[in-house]
Amino acid sequence: METGQMGEMAAKLQLQLDKINELMDKMIHLFEKFDPLIDGMMTAIDQLDLFLESVL
Repeated sequence: METGQMGEMAAKLQLQLDKINELMDKMIHLFEKFDPLIDGMMTAIDQLDLFLESVL
């Protein structure tokens, strides 16, 4: 394999890695947004559970 081809392949690979990193950052950002929502839902479920226990 020629040096030019290897450099070209390395550049393409770097581009793919950059895209993967960008996607990972977006996913982490989404999880951070949903985390408080999930915590709120868990709290609501806990409260409902306590309420039902007191009623039944």
